[in-house]
Amino acid sequence: MLPAAHDVLLHSRVYGELAPAVARRLAEICRVLAVPKAKLLFRQGEVCPGVFVVHAGLITLSQGSPTGKSHVLRFVEPRQSFAEAAVLGPFNCPVQAEAGEDSVVLMIPAPALLQRLEADHALCLAMLRGIALNNQSVVRHTHDITLRDALGRLASYLCEQLDAMGIRGLDPNQSFQLAVQKQDLARHLNLTAETLSRVLRRLLDEGILEQTQADELRVINGPALAALASGRVQRASRT
Repeated sequence: MLPAAHDVLLHSRVYGELAPAVARRLAEICRVLAVPKAKLLFRQGEVCPGVFVVHAGLITLSQGSPTGKSHVLRFVEPRQSFAEAAVLGPFNCPVQAEAGEDSVVLMIPAPALLQRLEADHALCLAMLRGIALNNQSVVRHTHDITLRDALGRLASYLCEQLDAMGIRGLDPNQSFQLAVQKQDLARHLNLTAETLSRVLRRLLDEGILEQTQADELRVINGPALAALASGRVQRASRT
């Protein structure tokens, strides 16, 4: 059974801060969708259908080139939103949105949303906050893939994932799984699959991570992982 639109908004990172009356009015125009794995929400270059909030699952935002290459710009996880800028632009979608796994999303249709924005300043501010958070994510990702080596990129991603899962202080007693497939993570970090596997093996060999099962990892040396993610460690590049 799909959740109510109001409940999805209430628990979202951006729209959960709306006043109850504003959230109820916004929920009236929303649709909650079950999106099977690999289904496209929209293609790059299409008119943006609306703003999306992920309730469950994972949405992958990627950008392709005329040569057929693609890069994963962002993984959108539960409580996060996307496509605010394209709706407000308005401009065609600069990315493709695809379900990385079976997901549930809320869509706020663009035409109805634009009408609501004309009369609701609180909703305008929420939209702007959503754009700011998404821009922050893109800037951080650009910094990682241009200024960090492969080890730093993976360490930074792992620390962000652990923080999103609520594993505070890199708890060594808490096992976790990678939130995405390795081939998608490699595309996101602008690495080859072979380089990603080699860097992950290095973290295991150096005792920073431990593989507890075929698909589960555990942080053994949290300070070392955090230091790699922050760039505080000075080392010769081996990747």
